[in-house]
Amino acid sequence: MCRIFSDNVVGIRVQYVLELDSFGRPTPNLFSYSNQWIGSWEECLSISTEEKPSYRTQFCYVSVVLSSSLDFSGKKTADICNTKYSVKWSVCMPKVCNNTDITAILNILNKRLSNNLLKFCSVECKPTEKPGTTVGYWIILIFGCIAVALVIIATFFDYCISANDKNTRKLLGEIDATISIKYLLSFSLYSNASDLLNTDIKPGHIHSVHALKVLSLTWVIYGHTYSLFVLSDNLIDVFDAPKHRLAQGAFTGAFNAVDTFFFISGLLLGYIFFHHIKQNREHINQPRFWLLIYLHRYFRLGIAYFIFLAFEINFYDRLSFGPLSLPFLNVMDAKKCRQYWWRNVLFINAMYVNRDECMGHTWYLASEMQLFLYAPLILVPLAYSITAGVTAAGLITAMFLVFNYFVYYKYNFPINHFGFNKSIFDENKVEQYELILYKPFWSHAIPYIIGVFTGYFLDNIRGRKLHLSRLIVISMWLAICSCAYGILFGLHSYYMDTEHGMSIFERASYNFWCKIGWSVIIAWVIIACEQNFAGPVKTLLEWNFWIPFSRMCYAMYIVHVSVISMVAVKHDRQFHFTNLGFMVCN
Repeated sequence: MCRIFSDNVVGIRVQYVLELDSFGRPTPNLFSYSNQWIGSWEECLSISTEEKPSYRTQFCYVSVVLSSSLDFSGKKTADICNTKYSVKWSVCMPKVCNNTDITAILNILNKRLSNNLLKFCSVECKPTEKPGTTVGYWIILIFGCIAVALVIIATFFDYCISANDKNTRKLLGEIDATISIKYLLSFSLYSNASDLLNTDIKPGHIHSVHALKVLSLTWVIYGHTYSLFVLSDNLIDVFDAPKHRLAQGAFTGAFNAVDTFFFISGLLLGYIFFHHIKQNREHINQPRFWLLIYLHRYFRLGIAYFIFLAFEINFYDRLSFGPLSLPFLNVMDAKKCRQYWWRNVLFINAMYVNRDECMGHTWYLASEMQLFLYAPLILVPLAYSITAGVTAAGLITAMFLVFNYFVYYKYNFPINHFGFNKSIFDENKVEQYELILYKPFWSHAIPYIIGVFTGYFLDNIRGRKLHLSRLIVISMWLAICSCAYGILFGLHSYYMDTEHGMSIFERASYNFWCKIGWSVIIAWVIIACEQNFAGPVKTLLEWNFWIPFSRMCYAMYIVHVSVISMVAVKHDRQFHFTNLGFMVCN
């Protein structure tokens, strides 16, 4: 065992005082429950001594429970170390101590000072130094330098070619005609920035989609930021927020934003596919056509995704070097990415539990890709006749309907993650819910199918005007607004008592039918905007302001969780949840 009271103890006694000073302490308002007691990271790692220059310290988290542990309901837990309500207590220990040593030392102190009131279950020490460089690190760094060099060179050529100087244009005219230069110019910051920021409206595009993408992504980011507050020093307030504030439905309803993206994916697929098939009917029976579609989709999603995945594997540990422990937000882990990257490359990562996931939030990309693979089951029948398409969609919907009720009756799942309430720390329950019900492609197939049919409908009425009376339009908007209000705020009474607030049948029904309702809402909004039935809503959603941000949505989705994690992990104090603070934080 490491020796705290080593040689020359008198000379380094001050260092032990500093170590103890950097220990975590219980926060005020203890009964609001804080699951982490965070000490001073900087003070701990800065400790040194002239008498013993080799002396170094490390910042560790010890899982602590009461020897007679109770859960939130007041029931005594059988295996106290497996309770989900342990506290992560930060301690500062000599670097020579391993996890076993630290546990033994704390147990000795516990026996002497508190008569074994506490139980120390596990120890996790944070790295004291940033990880060293690897071959992968240098490959990505060199790749990045080459890319930057290409951007600079391409931008220079592009600017010169675009200049008004006739001599320069004449000199570079022949060079511009070569294929190699045209490929080089694809790296031009000048042209790419112009294209990115271009707000010109192109004919044939569904303009309102841009705003829906941006607003939905903002909603998703709000939801992921909300999850940070499971590390707050007032967890009870976090759990109780949906109960006491009806407006909290605007945040707890963020799960619907995911289905908005599935709907938009199906919408654009149907809109583009059926327009192409009308002009090239023979392609529907050509395997080469389908192969090219799949390859195009794979590389369209994959290139930016895989580049960031490589960056994640080699740089995330260096950029997320800090004191805060994020066990619950176990979605960004370079070690797991080094081990399981191939699942992301194959778009099958949604089939695995969180603890075995790399870039956990990209489950959406896996599910969306799988829906795209199965899309011909709807596209082909619908291309031949509306009857065949509706029949195929009806059979698939009926199958998922039955399976949805079966899953709820078998596993007794809540409606969403907020329905777990204080059981959110039960990783097994949450992972089972996500693996079986939340992440699989079939759970989001209904919005995708409705999106395909909406795209089919919009393609058929392209360039035509629907003739609806004002009464019908107003009635539709009233129905849509009522439905949206019910979906977002109708769960308020359920959050008051998540165990008994709704029966299994009611929860299963809400989970299935709200997806249909939400998809119909989005479908009507888009159709109304395209047909000029939306008034000020159309003005807002088709505002050119959204277009540049819409083009960045995919990249923002890929990187946003990493950014949130990198910022959060550097905090040396716990978060404190308030509604105003949450909104300002976002």
